[in-house]
Order: sequence, then C-alpha cells, then structure tokens
Amino acid sequence: MTDEAFQTHLNPFASALALHEEGIPVESTVPYFPSEDLFAADENDSSRLTPKELVYLPCLQQQLYMRLSSGARVSPLEVANILKQVQFVPSDAYLIRTEKVHPVEDREEAEPPEPSIEGSEEEDDEQVDPYGLTDDTSYTHIQHEVSAVADASGYLMRNGYHDDATKPPFQLPPLDGSTWATVGELARLEGFTAPWKGQTAAWLYDIGENLVSPNVESLLIDSFNLRDDSISTAVSCQTVIGVILSPLELVRTRLVVQTKNPYHQKYKGTFNCLRIIVEEEGLMSLYFGRHFVPTIVYHGIVAFFKFSTELIVENVFNVSAETQPLAFALCEFAVNVVQLGITMPLETIRRRLQCQIVSSTPGEKAFETVVERSVIPYTGMADCAWRIVTEEGGTRRQRGRKGSRKPKSWWSSWGLRGLYKGFKVRLVAQATLMILNAVLDGLEISEDVQ
Repeated sequence: MTDEAFQTHLNPFASALALHEEGIPVESTVPYFPSEDLFAADENDSSRLTPKELVYLPCLQQQLYMRLSSGARVSPLEVANILKQVQFVPSDAYLIRTEKVHPVEDREEAEPPEPSIEGSEEEDDEQVDPYGLTDDTSYTHIQHEVSAVADASGYLMRNGYHDDATKPPFQLPPLDGSTWATVGELARLEGFTAPWKGQTAAWLYDIGENLVSPNVESLLIDSFNLRDDSISTAVSCQTVIGVILSPLELVRTRLVVQTKNPYHQKYKGTFNCLRIIVEEEGLMSLYFGRHFVPTIVYHGIVAFFKFSTELIVENVFNVSAETQPLAFALCEFAVNVVQLGITMPLETIRRRLQCQIVSSTPGEKAFETVVERSVIPYTGMADCAWRIVTEEGGTRRQRGRKGSRKPKSWWSSWGLRGLYKGFKVRLVAQATLMILNAVLDGLEISEDVQ
C-alpha cells in the first residue's frame, strides 16, 4: 500500500501523521520499537506496515473510542425520540370516527344529575352511580360502547386504542411526558440497557461515514468532472453517502422499536437483523423500500444546510463571524431552527416507513414493537404525512401514570403535532450548543488578548 493511497483511505485520522511530518515528537501516539529492522519492509511484501502506517493505528483507535463514547452518551435521548416518532397516538376525533365511541362531557363542566327519590328495581339492579364516583374513565373523555371480543381460540382481542385490558404487557403507554420520562419508562419496562438499543448500528454508521466519505467524494469528482470546492459537489457526495449507509439506519430503527421481550424479540443484533431483512424482504429492500424516497430527501436537505449555513448567514443576514460573532451565532441558530422545521417531519415519516415489513415470505416471529403502531400500513411518503396529520392531529386527552387527567395545551391542539415529536428537545440542544460555542469563542479571544 502506497503512502498516498493510505493517506486517502484514512484521511479523517491523519492528525498524528501531520505531527510526524512537521517534526513534532509523537512518542505518545507512536509505539516504540527498539530495532529499525522491524520497519524494513520488502517491496513485494504488502503485509508489512511502513512507519507512516504505524502512526495511523493509535490515532485510529483513539477516534473509534471517542466516537463510541460520544454516541453512547446521547443514545438514550435518540432512542426516546425514535420511539416517540414511531408511536401511533390517535386523536379523539379519529377514535370517534373509527371505534364506535362517543364523547362524554368533562367532569368539571358537567353537573351531576340529582338522584331520584323513587328508585325503581331496575336502577337498584344496575347500581346506578349518579355522581360518577366509581366511574373508571377519569383519564379520558372517550367512552366505548363495544364489549370485549375473542378470537377463534378464545383469546381476548383489542377493541381499540384505549383498550388497556388486552394491551400487550411489553408495550409502553402513550409517551406524553418529557424525553427523560420516556427514557425512565423504557428502562423500567425493558431494563437498564434498553436506552442503548441499536448502539452498534449507530456506531458503525458513524465510522463508515468517515471512512467512506473521502473515497466517494474522489470517485464522484473523477467520474462526473465535478468541482471539488463547490457546495453542490459536497451536498451530492453527502447525500450519496447517506443513501449508501441507509441500511444501518434501517437496522437501528428496527432494533430500537422492537421489544426486548425474549418471547417476541425478532432481531438479536445488528448483523442478525440484516440477515433476516434480506431473507424475508429481499436484498433490494435495504435500499429501495418505501423509505427510499424520504431517505434521499432527508439526507439531501441535511447536507444542504450543513454546507451552506455559513453562506446563508453571510449573504442573507449580512453578518460576519469575525466582526459580529454574537449576531452570527444568533443567525446561525435561526437557520438551524428552520432546518429542524423541515427535516423533523421527514425524519418521522422515514422512521415509520422503516418499521413496515413488506414481505411475501414472513418469518416465524412477527415484528412486535415496544410502542403501538398503526394497524393500517402506510403506502408512501405522502400518505404517511397526510395520515399523521389527520389521524393524530387535534385534541387528545392525555394520561398520567396513574390515570390522572392533565389539562389540554395549545401544542396538543395543533394539527401538525404528530410530525414534530421531539422538537422541543432538539431546540434546547441547539440553543445549548450555541451558548457553549459562544463561551468557547470568548475564552479564545481572551487568551489571544493576554
């Protein structure tokens, strides 16, 4: 392997090599060998490592560890966000249309009827409770009119979304709380390691993106005669890389959403999930499933904002990072908020389409999920977006842990609420990152002045 080829192959991890070429001691990163004969490599022997190649190895190990640890720190928040995006939480209006239910007035608004003095025998038999003291529907204003239904084997079947009596024990309730509350609910149900489900697939995606990026970029530039300093070239390369590595995103989504119950768990790990998907759904389903179109659009928009945010701030807002650092940070934060407003619906749609299994030869185990999904599959990107708005948008009575009622909020009455689950957490993260960058920039300026 030549030096140039090796440098191109491991370009992201070339910091130690740069120190070595500048003459700076790198004993902390380069292993010490007492004999120079160990470096002597035969020209015909490609298995021996050259001194430059040995410089890369400790740096590569350090980068792998750093990416694994950083991914593990944010994994619980990402897992909670994925579960919220995938969970099907219908609105009250949708339940009224589809489940043969009728609305009941709120307890605070309705006055209790006066008890009858002359009670009949029928009222005594039915044990009428005029004040609703024993009513068990305090958490919702939807009351069912249908009774329990059993299948051919005699097992009870769920009548609707609020039928908690026959709800699978491995499923979470509606995730109405905060992100950390969702992490706690998941840990109590599936164990302490549950918030790190799918971490291996996420780590492989992160490493693969850094290793594949230089090769894909050089291949596209040479094949299509593209400019290497153009934003369109960078956006195209980043989009292609995202599509190439999209099977790992598909695997991670399914590993996160599936239940860890040993009797219902379908996928045992990252590579087992890849094998089962290929066997049941075909090799082409890894890329050209119903999630293919939103994957391209999502990665294209993310890449566009990644490489053009600075130009947008400088040209649209006429703000420079050197002369107006604070104003530049605020404008950059505004652009990032716009990016969230565009990409979060695409991410939600993509997650839900990734959880749909379209197979003519289904396996022995069904894909049982830790959150409830819609029983009606989505046919595509537009159908998924429309149904999320019409089925999950609008008012819905929220429930606490013990069935206590919570007041309605303006956020719950917004029709697009289902497309922006986790938006608040992302917004807080962007604001925190902006503040930290501003503090670090201020410290660097003060050091330069001293």
